[in-house]
Amino acid sequence: MNNLILAAPILIPLTTAFLLPLIGRWAHRLVWLSCIVATLVTLGILASFIEAVSSGQVLVYWLGGWVPRDGLAIGISLSVDAWALLIALVVAIVGLMALIYSLVYMENQSGHIPYYVLLMLIQAALIGFCLSGDLFNQFVWLEVFSVAAFALTGFHVERSDAVEAAFKYLITNTVASFFIAIGLTLLYMQTGALNIAQIAHEFHATSGGYVAIGLLIGGYATKAALVPWHFWLPDAHSVAPSPVSALFSGALIKVGIYAVARSVFTLVPFQPGSIIQTGLLIVAALTMLVGGIQMLHQQSIKRVLAFSSVSQMGYIVLGVALGTPAGLAAAAMYVINHALLKTALFISAGIVSQRANIHDLSEGGNLARRMPVTFGCMALAALGLSGMPFLSGFISKTMLEEAVTSAGFGLLTVIVIVASIFTFAGLARLVWSVFGSRPVHGTPTHVGEGHPLALLPVVLMVVGSILVGSFPAWTAEHFAWPASEALYNRDHYVNSVMGINPTDLDIELIHEEVPPNPLDLQHWTVPLVVLIGGSLLAYGLLHPQEQIGKSFARPLSGVAGLIRSWHSGLVTDYALWNAFGTAVMLGALMLWQRLA
Repeated sequence: MNNLILAAPILIPLTTAFLLPLIGRWAHRLVWLSCIVATLVTLGILASFIEAVSSGQVLVYWLGGWVPRDGLAIGISLSVDAWALLIALVVAIVGLMALIYSLVYMENQSGHIPYYVLLMLIQAALIGFCLSGDLFNQFVWLEVFSVAAFALTGFHVERSDAVEAAFKYLITNTVASFFIAIGLTLLYMQTGALNIAQIAHEFHATSGGYVAIGLLIGGYATKAALVPWHFWLPDAHSVAPSPVSALFSGALIKVGIYAVARSVFTLVPFQPGSIIQTGLLIVAALTMLVGGIQMLHQQSIKRVLAFSSVSQMGYIVLGVALGTPAGLAAAAMYVINHALLKTALFISAGIVSQRANIHDLSEGGNLARRMPVTFGCMALAALGLSGMPFLSGFISKTMLEEAVTSAGFGLLTVIVIVASIFTFAGLARLVWSVFGSRPVHGTPTHVGEGHPLALLPVVLMVVGSILVGSFPAWTAEHFAWPASEALYNRDHYVNSVMGINPTDLDIELIHEEVPPNPLDLQHWTVPLVVLIGGSLLAYGLLHPQEQIGKSFARPLSGVAGLIRSWHSGLVTDYALWNAFGTAVMLGALMLWQRLA
């Protein structure tokens, strides 16, 4: 393979973004088609890397031929291993689904060309971030997609809440960018390098080195919407165009997860029992529970889904924090699961909003017969995200639960199950309120099923989840376990990028466990517990005056009230929590380094 082609998945959407204004002047209708073609080509090129990367190779291209000499990496590299390729593929697939739905969504909207320019720009930047082999160029791409995301969050500029949410995104993510810039500067001062592989080769476990890693984790945790860095996400999701919400949840926050994992596994050797592992485990538990509890008491459809995304990020970080091959494979499988199902849910919410003008749970009801495809897909996506059998969520959650148990963290297994109950209850409440219950203001008679082109990405993503959940072996073999090996085998990545005679000898072989069989009833115990507990909690939320509501839902109200007061809506508070979370991380790292 000519490794020059590694630049194509970045250059194609980037070039398209710059050409769209010219295309729009020449033939306005070709704007959307150009985006679709560019994304399909990008996806095809990324897919062509799967065979090589899943076999353990790291594909490297040095721009201008500036290869490392004498252990020094002066040039700019693109470095693609299985972990980077997985996230880049997720970006391209979710981006394609968002573009397909955008044709319907933007039908009666203004600003078509700026909208599609921003979509292609954010796609190029997210892929560029994943494929870049040095921290500085990652930072450049991070700023590009942050600016594009800021503009897309406030795309409906006529709405004051959209402008406010965009401002909150700008401030909180600027704070995160500041942390990342300081972190990479400290690493450059220590190692004299910006290339990730060379930094990993030269890294020293000093106070300055750990401060740099802590700053990177704090900055990237904001992009991943981990607690307590998550405050921007619910506001941004609730006001952004629905295709953009799908892209944010399905792809953008995954890039934050990618960077956190790359920082704690590639830049530094992962040490079981270290303060980094302990801190990430605590963050994972908080993220799962805070997001899960908050989604139970939201009225806006998109805010329910947004807090669900916060909770789901906790599962992925938990797999990363375990530091075991099984945990990393579970995290990779969960990335796929969440991208499939949350994209389907956000696009479904957009269809409901467009067709029935329903934005809050209290406005919905009795739509199941009028929108059967949307209802069926949304119900299946909710079941999948809750971990029910024959859907991708069952595979990823079962793998994660087994990895947590094998690592000896029994309490975290309980937290995973409790958070799954919250997920089921919150999504069941959403689906019933929108499609099943009687509407407060009468049954809308004018509502019909969504446009076929809008339904296409929803159906594709749900079908993809069913295929992964029913036949998980191929996905695990080509994506989950290769991604796990890519992170776990730090030396192989460093040697491959730096050209230090990479051989099969520096690949630590990982026993690839067979993914759970959805027909094996011994794995159905946890889904059954989630189904029963989630159903009781959902019924209690929908009927708070009945005994079940008093027994199951009311005890959570006090906790939810405290968490809700934590979400004050003040951007100064959000920036302060960003700084607080990062400061705690830095303090713990420095104390551990001193004691160690």
